[in-house]
Amino acid sequence: MTVKKTVFIISDDYFYLNGLGFLLKNENNLNVFCHYVDQNQQECFSDGIPFENYNEKSIIILAVDDLNLIRNFAARFRTNIVFSLRTLGKREMALCYKGFLVINRCLSSWRMLDVIKKYGRVSFMPGISLTQKEEQVIFNYFNLTGAQFSSFKYKTGVKKISHYKRSAYQKMLVNGDGEAHFVVKALSEIRTGML
Repeated sequence: MTVKKTVFIISDDYFYLNGLGFLLKNENNLNVFCHYVDQNQQECFSDGIPFENYNEKSIIILAVDDLNLIRNFAARFRTNIVFSLRTLGKREMALCYKGFLVINRCLSSWRMLDVIKKYGRVSFMPGISLTQKEEQVIFNYFNLTGAQFSSFKYKTGVKKISHYKRSAYQKMLVNGDGEAHFVVKALSEIRTGML
């Protein structure tokens, strides 16, 4: 029997999590846990996260707007985490913070993978420095092999929808507001065995 992959999505954006929860509510082949972090309760932000379900193949996506949450999380936990911060200045920015990969939430998955492919762990550019562990975290998350990288990149479309759409579902697909479209697509492809 195949062990389900476990994904933790932790965010201080209530609507972001609501939208993801709606899109993933019928997900039967992945264990997806969405956890809301109140910005006013940063000291106990990890309370209620079901870490008993964590295993070595799990991925944690910390999608927050507050760098202090990243600092607190990094200080308390040492595990495979992808930090995602939408307040970074540039759309295509990626950087390291205390050994973890931090990406802009506006960074699309194909661009993130392109960064990893183009800039190996022995080379780096301003603002980007990936260790072998960090590369493995990303490739494990998307379940990619080198041969599948190009195919994944060109099959992934960019969803451009007005920033003024009101529903949570539409908000999830707005380019520049979390790129949840790419997260859902990647999870869907993992579920169906396409990757």
